[in-house]
Amino acid sequence: LKAMGASDQELYAVIVEQAIWMAVLGYLPGMLVCLGLSTWVASKGIIILITPLSALGVLGITVFMCVGSAFFAIQKVTRIDPAIVFKA
Repeated sequence: LKAMGASDQELYAVIVEQAIWMAVLGYLPGMLVCLGLSTWVASKGIIILITPLSALGVLGITVFMCVGSAFFAIQKVTRIDPAIVFKA
């Protein structure tokens, strides 16, 4: 995108948006697996309590970690020379 004339702000927005999508798309199946396993483990006599508040907390931490890691990608993207993209 930078080689096509996108501003740094547009690059930041795209990378952070992708990080948020990855966080949410990773969180949903992970939470479904947790809920399924907690049901199975409960049948064995061990209770795992997943409250809505703890589920939201895990989502918040997941988004925070993904957006935080996106800043490493932002640093790399902003330092690269756009002309190098077109070199073969």
